[in-house]
Amino acid sequence: MTTHRIRTGDLLQAHSRMITVLGPLSFREPAALARTLRDLMAPHRRIGLVPEPGARHWSFDREAGAPRVSVAPPCAPDEVDARLTELAADRAPKPPIALTLAGDYLFVDMCHGLGDGGLIEMTNVALAAGTEHPEVRKWFGGKETRNPLLRSALGHFLAEPSRLAEGVRLLRGAPAAARAESPRPLRDWRPQPALAHATIDPEAAVRLARYREKTMPGVSLAAVLFARLHAELGAAGIRTDDAMTVVYDCRRYLPENSRVRGNFVAGVELRPTDPDDPAALHRAMVGAGATGKPLATMAAQVLRDRRSGVREVRLPTSVVETPRARLGASYLHCGAGLSELPWRSGALGTYVAFVEPAHPELIACTVMRRRTVFDITATYHANVFEPAAVQAALAALTTWPPEGHRIPLGRAS
Repeated sequence: MTTHRIRTGDLLQAHSRMITVLGPLSFREPAALARTLRDLMAPHRRIGLVPEPGARHWSFDREAGAPRVSVAPPCAPDEVDARLTELAADRAPKPPIALTLAGDYLFVDMCHGLGDGGLIEMTNVALAAGTEHPEVRKWFGGKETRNPLLRSALGHFLAEPSRLAEGVRLLRGAPAAARAESPRPLRDWRPQPALAHATIDPEAAVRLARYREKTMPGVSLAAVLFARLHAELGAAGIRTDDAMTVVYDCRRYLPENSRVRGNFVAGVELRPTDPDDPAALHRAMVGAGATGKPLATMAAQVLRDRRSGVREVRLPTSVVETPRARLGASYLHCGAGLSELPWRSGALGTYVAFVEPAHPELIACTVMRRRTVFDITATYHANVFEPAAVQAALAALTTWPPEGHRIPLGRAS
């Protein structure tokens, strides 16, 4: 039996899953969908691997690792979020990749240890557009880059002498700033994953882009959306942490033709001077990327793994009585494969992801950009944060800024 060596990032995600929904589209029959993924099965493509948490080598098995396809009753557009939440709440054992075809919508439930958002996006493109699509052929074709973390770290930190000293400092880590507060009372807790979802349509996206260009030139749309969501959560009555965890795709540090199909992203803690101010958050995001903090974060994980081994991430059994939301933010710019699909009935289409938060006080926001359409999701635990408040915060993003209004940015002084 063939085996495939697994990196630390994959082991850290081996116990979690990511679920996407794509539609409305005219999908092929279940047997054809299964054949599509069977045609892609290969150890270096990750499809067909059987995750074994804690093991350094995972087996490649065409039977045990084969995707399972099931059929569910047709899903209406207003049922997508509920269906996605139901799948996420299902704790029954699942194969590495499970597909559920529900009429015009396809749900892909994948072990997160196989890869990150890049892998599941290309899997969706293959299922919707076929394995001959140029993006699919490029992603799954060719060999993976060997030692990607080492190559990216050497390329980044040795490019300028000042970066090397900064890299060493980041790797050693800086002491966390202590909060001057008393311990907060705890209560018993168990997971209750939930999803909020909103879509910024092309008209609202154009209004947002023009407002940004006029009032915040040079500030990224990611920073604008994350800062506004942080502010809107507070406006909806949710206490928020000033720190924010932003996910970086570390493929940015590799040469253009490099290929990494496994997990190669890092969540970096940022503490902008004002998390509600897009410009302040943008500076923090750019600064972290320029110094190589995402690479240092990944390297620190590898060192911890080699010293003490990767331990299973277990959710706590208690939560504070007065929770403070930590925003986890991820921005994915989808390629043409998901931006040019023939949506049914002239719909804008939907492509959203559900990744269960790893901590009760985390609200994980994912922005999926398909050219001029932004699908925004927030996953959280409904017994920690009020669902209506989270949904209201996301809904506010779809109408911001109102026509003809200049909205103050950042916190009121």
